[in-house]
Amino acid sequence: MTATPTEQARAAIWGVADRSLVSRASIYVASGLLRRAASFLMLPFLLIYLTPEEFSRYGLMLSALTLLVPLLSANAHLAPTRLFFDHESRRGQSDLMVTALLTAGLLCAAGVLLLLLLLELLPFGDPVSQGATDIRLYMGGAILGMVVAEYGFASMKILGDARLFGLTETLHGFSLVGLFLILLRVTSDPIRCLALAHMLAAALPAAIALYHSRGYRASGTFQRRVAVGALRFSAPTVVHVAAFWAIASGGRWIGAAYMPLDTLATYTVLTFAIGIVSMLSRALFEARLPEIGLSFAKGLYPRGAGIINGISALGVGLVLLLYAALMMVLPRLETALPAPYRPTLALLGLAAAASLFDLLYRRGQQMLIALKQPAALAASTVLAALVTAALALWLVRTFQTTGLLVATTVGYALQAASSSLLASRELKRAERSALGAPLETGTRR
Repeated sequence: MTATPTEQARAAIWGVADRSLVSRASIYVASGLLRRAASFLMLPFLLIYLTPEEFSRYGLMLSALTLLVPLLSANAHLAPTRLFFDHESRRGQSDLMVTALLTAGLLCAAGVLLLLLLLELLPFGDPVSQGATDIRLYMGGAILGMVVAEYGFASMKILGDARLFGLTETLHGFSLVGLFLILLRVTSDPIRCLALAHMLAAALPAAIALYHSRGYRASGTFQRRVAVGALRFSAPTVVHVAAFWAIASGGRWIGAAYMPLDTLATYTVLTFAIGIVSMLSRALFEARLPEIGLSFAKGLYPRGAGIINGISALGVGLVLLLYAALMMVLPRLETALPAPYRPTLALLGLAAAASLFDLLYRRGQQMLIALKQPAALAASTVLAALVTAALALWLVRTFQTTGLLVATTVGYALQAASSSLLASRELKRAERSALGAPLETGTRR
């Protein structure tokens, strides 16, 4: 007997706690935590070997790399995360994997070369390289390597290879620390060491990615039609990535302009905590990425939406549990942490609200991506980013850390509301279209 759509949705909701989800999600979470641990391990060495000016330059370097990868590649290398499931044949999937990588690689290589040329022609040096050509070349190599590495991470998630994903991401995080310390013995310029370390660290997962996807690349060919489709899907996500970056990280830059850097420590710690919790919610969704993609590709919208809603409900419980535990140990943190890093109960409550709104946003994000509506996803984030920046600029002068965190939380809330509304609208449109009903209904039945 065939299950009804409602029964399919109910089964999908309760199926989020199955062993497959727990196994894959635990690997994604563990690898993310280990990569965060590598960042924690890196910080003391940065403080030891870098002057305050060099530390600021490194911050600008990280910011530049984060934005330039999607901007120069148009995120074409990530298009298979959704479009892969539209192809039932191995040949179609292979053509997509080959085309996505080549499109992103060619765009990125051309963009890096153009950017390097422009920087060389400028009469003044940029604040990161300060005119050093080799540092610019290392950063260009890091961008290309990160595109291939992210392509590999995406293919591992698509194919459900969680163990290889976890191993590769962990190696990527810790190799950066090791390479930096090794290269410091070669040259005394830490910025040059960091730029080269980022390029070499990106080469490791890039090589694993190319090996992992060799089967699909060997049987696929570049298809112009597939490239156009991939870019139509991926290009709007670039706007979304930039806007999301403004919501999640823009407060640090605004705070640095109006506050002493040492007073930003509490805000930085709290936004870092929001990022760790966000990583947890991403891991839950990534664990069911193949099922979500296949459900929407085959028009099983109740089942796909049921999986997403079930994961969201599970995520809400985990977020509340994590922040409840943090609030319980807060008195001990006040004695264990140095004064600049100690959050108040009110600030921790704002961070908890931001994490919940981020989880609700990711629910809408997953549906919009599954429905192939990247433009709607970008629209849901841009307005929130603009409001976040304006509110932070207004509040930081009077309320400093609290003002910045309020602006960040409002940004997450607006993003969650807009993505949920747009996802609900697009899901209803898709369901009506699948039933053969008109998309716009102006009369009652």
